[in-house]
Amino acid sequence: MNDKIKKLIKDNPEQFPKDIKQSIEQEKIINGMNTFQASLAGGAYFFRVIADPDVWQKDIDPNIVIKAQINKPDNSQIWMTFQNTTQYQKKEKQTFQVRFAQGKVIDIKNITGEKT
Repeated sequence: MNDKIKKLIKDNPEQFPKDIKQSIEQEKIINGMNTFQASLAGGAYFFRVIADPDVWQKDIDPNIVIKAQINKPDNSQIWMTFQNTTQYQKKEKQTFQVRFAQGKVIDIKNITGEKT
């Protein structure tokens, strides 16, 4: 975890309950994290977003939808795919996909080695 993230957590303790803070420090995503917390824990990611049509216009920037889930979760469907060595404590990078509902992590699936 870099110094910027440490400062962010220290300056905003209300956004990081103890279990979330510990998981970010371990660079591991857990169920219940919001999109921002997951990105801090998991590192760089790519994503797929199906924006909630009751909330968003058809051509909304998906990054706006992802960011909005922090404070105003909706029924958007979001998947973030990460690759790191910390989620599963492996020496080699593992690729895994995180699924969100109502802005929170509900599923973490290791997809390393899956055939497409």
